[in-house]
Amino acid sequence: SPTRPLAAAAGKVIGIEADSGIVRMHRQQDDLPANVRLIHQDILRTDFTALAGETGGHLTIIANLPYSISSPFLFRLYEQASLMNRAVIMLQREVAERLLAKPGTKEYGVPTVLLASCCRCRILMRLGPEQFHPRPRVDSAVVDLQFLAPGHPDRLLDRVDSGLLRRVVNAAFGQRRKTLVNGLAGGGIIKDRQRLGQLIRAAGIDPGIRAERLRIDQFTHLTATLAKDPALSREKTDFPSHRP
Repeated sequence: SPTRPLAAAAGKVIGIEADSGIVRMHRQQDDLPANVRLIHQDILRTDFTALAGETGGHLTIIANLPYSISSPFLFRLYEQASLMNRAVIMLQREVAERLLAKPGTKEYGVPTVLLASCCRCRILMRLGPEQFHPRPRVDSAVVDLQFLAPGHPDRLLDRVDSGLLRRVVNAAFGQRRKTLVNGLAGGGIIKDRQRLGQLIRAAGIDPGIRAERLRIDQFTHLTATLAKDPALSREKTDFPSHRP
């Protein structure tokens, strides 16, 4: 378990564990260092604001997650970006590599754009199945997400509402083969395609382009442009992200 090395390196460690058996074992054996507090909880339901208040600052997260919850966990980090300092996470390798994808590639998508608006990502190591027991059927990678402090010149998320950016990006990638104007209209951002096309052009973007070709700064600039228009739908149109 990495808990003891973390406890030796940090002033305080808060462990989040969903498995009641593991929590019960540690509590019965009382074998964790004094500066470790173990919480029986689902990480996707954890109140990060409360944890940040308890630790007296921004959060550094080290996580070895079930790969099945990687995507919703990454979106939670985006939603709570203002509370985050750093996150080091083991992910399925293809998921990790999507976070570093470049515009114009098939790997480039919703999490690439959203996380790049608020943090810098790098892969620390790649791990094959032979390095685990029992062996998984997939390759893995450890990623390091360094969150940018509010006000940092590279933190593009400061320029837009985070919820609206997610709506725009989700709608744009909702059907990757559609043009940007059709994707946003179909996603309910602005249903009037003519007006939507005018706004996209006002942001300096070709309405006929596909979402995967837009840079991160183009997404944030487009979102800021749409936010100023009264035609913007205020209804939440959050498309599920099938590919993390």
